[in-house]
Parts: sequence; structure tokens; C-alpha cells
Amino acid sequence: MIAEFVLYYGITLLEFHLGIYTCFSGKLKYPWIQALGGAFAIILSPVLRKTAFPVEVAATLTAAGISCICLKQNWKQKFYQAAIVFVFLEGIRELINGPNTLYQPNIIETPILALLGDIVYFLVFCFILTIQHHTSLQMKPKLLKIAKKTLPALALILVWDILLIIGVISLAIEYIPGTGAKILFGALEFISFFSLLILIAFSTYIDQTNQALVELKKQQEEFQKSEQIYYEMLLDKEQNTRKYRHDMQNHLICLNGLAKDGDLDALQSYLKNMSDTFQSLQAGYYETGNKILNIITLHILSQLENSANIHIYGKACNAEIFSQADLGSIYGNLLQNAVEELNRFPKGTPLFLTITFSSERNALQIELENSCRKREDYVTTSKKEKSMHGYGLKNVQEALNRIGGAYNIQLRESSYYVSVILPVPAA
Repeated sequence: MIAEFVLYYGITLLEFHLGIYTCFSGKLKYPWIQALGGAFAIILSPVLRKTAFPVEVAATLTAAGISCICLKQNWKQKFYQAAIVFVFLEGIRELINGPNTLYQPNIIETPILALLGDIVYFLVFCFILTIQHHTSLQMKPKLLKIAKKTLPALALILVWDILLIIGVISLAIEYIPGTGAKILFGALEFISFFSLLILIAFSTYIDQTNQALVELKKQQEEFQKSEQIYYEMLLDKEQNTRKYRHDMQNHLICLNGLAKDGDLDALQSYLKNMSDTFQSLQAGYYETGNKILNIITLHILSQLENSANIHIYGKACNAEIFSQADLGSIYGNLLQNAVEELNRFPKGTPLFLTITFSSERNALQIELENSCRKREDYVTTSKKEKSMHGYGLKNVQEALNRIGGAYNIQLRESSYYVSVILPVPAA
């Protein structure tokens, strides 16, 4: 009895080691506490010998308790992770033993069959560990897509399973004698219904949270890409500026020579070339007064396919006090809408885009005005463009609600105007 209990405890503790590593990539600490669990199994064995309590259950509960204590987390996380691993282990065991019990319910389990079951159990564990820790980065997105498609079906199966259990409990209440048993099964039925409602609520919450995280990750990747382009542009501009400064002395010598010779036409032409070169150095760089807005401006305007007169007035001097994520969402979506509208024009059409920042003591105002098609052409925007345009404005509205701001949109004769006001948070 003692040897059997200690053996079961050791095997179950090993399973918890593997389960913790598989589910949370963690490890159990305090080996001396794990050894005390074995000593506790030896002490408890004589007590179990006098009762009908199953040795397997006692060993599993002992291993679960010791594993909970030995986890490298706070107590709340200890109970959570231990419970998850326990359900995970029992789930794998039922997947292995369930079909055999279903088709051969009267079979007597022998030590050989138990050993074979444990071998299959650990083989399944090895397979799961191999999939989890040796899957390439290219395969993981594919597995995530498969999981995303199969999870709703699995959740539906789980819901039907709970409903079936509730139906069985309801049917059993009618045939069970005794008031106490009926109350117990009634309580189980209520708990099952309540668990089902909690499951549905959590599923809805997780789905909404997942969508928000996917959108946030997408924005983060877009911002990192924009930031890289921004710094590459700054580096390129710095190199060109250094070249221009290096040649400045030669330019001055040439200008001085042309002036002495009195060749005004050549002097004027040379100055014009120098001015064009200087303007080209300034082209493609936009200063808004805020690093985040600079990056967004550079990235989105790089998507402009048509030539347009772009002017930026003012500085967003107080933009740092706002949530940079909300500020980027508001400004980025509005600027994206403007660029998409400019790209719909035929090539060679005179276009303009004006961005104005007004930093006041108690608010920041951002105004964008861009060329816009005629009203009848604007109304015939494709369904996909409408949905994307509306989705961008929805994000703007949500961000403004969090900040407490407001926006104003005007569809003018030949331009589209939008203005947002962001109030400065109270100190």
C-alpha cells in the first residue's frame, strides 16, 4: 500500500511538472517540499488502508497540493495555474481512457493495461511538447488561424455538452428518492446553468478583447514600420545636408566669380539651381511639433499617388500631454481619409492638402482640408471605400470619447474639411 501510494504520487508529480511546463513554460521549485509530499504519502498510507478511499485520487490530490505550493507565483496565480494544469491532465487522461471505457465498459484493468495507458499518456505529452516548442515561427501563424477557426465549433460542442448534462440531471431528479438528493441535484442543475451563462459571457468578452488586441497589434506594427521609414528619411536628409554643406564653399567661390564678371544671367541661374537643391532637401520632411505626428505624417503622405500642394501650419506643442495612442488614432485616420480621397482624382489634377495645428492653453485643435470631388461623385463612392471610411471615423469617435474631445466635418464646394478639438486634461 505504501509503495503503491508513493509510486502514484511520484508519477502524478511528474505529470504536474510536465503540465506546468507545457501550459505556462514554468517550473516547480522547492524540491524539499516535493520530497515532504512523498513523506506525507508514506504517513497517509496506513490511514487509507483502513478506508475505501482510492489511492489514485489521494495521490493526485497530494501531488496537486504540493505542485500548487511549489509554483513560482503569488497565491492567486498558484491556484489558477494548478487548477488549469489539473483540468489539462485529466482531459488528456479522459481522451485516452474514455473510448476504451465506452466500448468495453466491463473490462478489468490489469497492471499491463495500466502501464500501456501510462505509456500512451506520456507519448501524447511528448507530442504536445514537440508541437509547442519546436514549431517554426512560420508555422505558428498557421496554427493560430486553425485554432481561430476551430474554437467556435469546440465552444459550441462544450455548450451542448453542458446542456446535455443539465438535461440528464433534470431527468434524474424525477427518479431519485429522498428530499436531500433532490435538493442536491437541483443545486447541481442551477450551478450548471450558471456555469453555462458565465461561459457565454466570458466567451463574448474574450472575443471582443481579442479583436481589440488584434487591432492594437496591427496599429503597433504599422507604427513601427512608419517609425523605421521616418528615421531612414531623417538619415538620408542628414547625409544630403552634409553633402550640400561640404559643397557650400565651392558654390560661394562660383557665385563670387560670376558676380565679379558681371554675368547676371548666369548668376541668377546658379542661384535658382541652389534654391531648387535646398528645397529638394526640405521636401518629404514634415514638422508638426510632435514625434508621433511626424512619423504618422511621413508614413501616410508617402502613400499619396497624385501630386498635391501640401502645407502644414502651426505646431502641436502640447500634444505630449495626450494619450499618444489616441492622438495617433485620431490624426492618422483623418489623414488617411484625406490621402485616400486625393488618390481618387485623375492624374494631373491640381490638388491641395492643408494641415493646421493650433496649440492653446486648454486645448489642441487639428484641422485638415483637402481637395474633394464633386458632391455627386463623392456620393457614388464604392461600398468597400464607404465601409473603410466609416470605420476610420468610428475609431476617431471612440478615441475622442476617451479624451473628451469633439469633431466637426464640412463637405464644402470643392474641399473636405474636418476639425477636432482635444481638451487639455485637468491637472
